[in-house]
Amino acid sequence: MKKTIISLLLMAAPVAMFAQLKVKSNGTVSVGNNNTFPNSLFSVGNVSSSSSLGNVGIYSRIYASTMTSGLENTGVLGYIFAAQNCNKHTKGVYGHVMSGTSGKCFGVFGSVSSSYIGVGVYGTAGSYGSGSNLTVNGNYAGYFEGPVYTNGTLTTPQIITPSDISQTEDIISIAEEERTLGSTLDNVMSMNVIKYKYKAPKHEKEELSEEEEDLLANDPEALKTKEQNEQKRLEFENQKHYGLSAQELQKIYPDLVRQGQDGNLGINYVELVPVLIRSIQELKQELDEVKGVNSEAKLSRSLVTPSASLEVSGNVLYQNTPNPFKEQTTIRFSLADDARDAAICIFDMTGKMLKKLPVSSGETSVSINGWELGEGMFLYTLMVNGREIDTKRMIISK
Repeated sequence: MKKTIISLLLMAAPVAMFAQLKVKSNGTVSVGNNNTFPNSLFSVGNVSSSSSLGNVGIYSRIYASTMTSGLENTGVLGYIFAAQNCNKHTKGVYGHVMSGTSGKCFGVFGSVSSSYIGVGVYGTAGSYGSGSNLTVNGNYAGYFEGPVYTNGTLTTPQIITPSDISQTEDIISIAEEERTLGSTLDNVMSMNVIKYKYKAPKHEKEELSEEEEDLLANDPEALKTKEQNEQKRLEFENQKHYGLSAQELQKIYPDLVRQGQDGNLGINYVELVPVLIRSIQELKQELDEVKGVNSEAKLSRSLVTPSASLEVSGNVLYQNTPNPFKEQTTIRFSLADDARDAAICIFDMTGKMLKKLPVSSGETSVSINGWELGEGMFLYTLMVNGREIDTKRMIISK
C-alpha cells in the first residue's frame, strides 16, 4: 500500500512541476504564469496578456497578499559577494540599451506613482546604510544616501540647499567673526579668479559584442548618435572654465574646500555665495561712509564765497592706479597755478589721519607703498588752501 502511494506521488510531482514551469515551442520559459505573455524570454508570475509592456526579458511581480509582514519584499535582487578582488567591473544589476531612437531608451528605469510616498531610484554608498531603516517623507524620482559623482555636465533648473534655521546649531554671524578673522571684503579681494581647462580623463575603450558591432554597422542612425556623443565628449574636455584654486581658497575659507575620495580637492561654490553677499554688504557700508565724507565736502564748498571757490578751481584728484594693490600704487592729481598749502591726506575708515604728503603746483602724482599702511581699505583726500577738494578710496590687498 505504501509503495503504491509513493509511486502515485512520484508520478504527480512532474505534473505539478510542469504545471508551474512551462517551456514553449519558441524557447520562451515561464514560471507560475497562467497567462500568455507575448515574446517573453523568461517570465515569473502572472501578467495580463493585454499588458502594454511589450517584450520583456524577465518579468517579476509580487502580490500584496503574498508579501511577508515585517520583512523586506524585493521584486528583483542582484547581489554579488566577491571573495577576492576582480579585474573586471562587478555589477549587481546592469542595464544597457543600444539604439538609434532618440529619447526613448533607458538602461535602467524606476518609477513610483505620484499618489504614493516613495522613490523611483534609490542608491546608497559606504556607511550610509542599505535603506532598511530609511523613511522617505516625500515623492522623489531619485534618492541618494552618500556621495554622488558625475563625470560630465549636470543640468538642473535649480539647486536647493537645506537651510532651515530649525535644523541648524552653533550659529555665528560672519559680521561677528570679522572682528577676529578680518574683513570678508578683503578676503574676497584676495581671491584669484582663474581660467582653466580640465585634463582629459583616460577612457577605457567600449567593448561591443559581435551582435552590437553588426547592429551599429547596419544602423546609420545609431552610428551617427555614437559619433555625436564622442564629439560632445571631446568638446567637454576642451571647454574652458572659470573658478578658484581650491588650494588657495583653503588658506582663506577651509570649510569651503573638500577632499574627494580620489584625493583631489573641490570647492563648495554654493556656500561661497553667502560670503560674496557679506562682502557686498561691507562694500555698501564703506561706500555709505565715503558718500558721507563727500557730502560734507560738497556742503563746505557750497558755503564758501565765490572768490574762495575760484581759488580751488582747477584742482582735481584722480583714482589711484592700480587699485586694489599690494606693493605700490600711484595717486595722480592736478593743481591750479595759485594753489597753496596743498597735501594728499590718507585716512583709515574711522576718519583717523595716517599720513599727510605735502604737494606743490609742479607735482602731478605721489606714490604709496602697501607696507606703509598695511592691509585694508583707506580714504585719501586732496586738500588745497585748507579745503577738501575730493576724496577717493583705495584698497591694499594681501
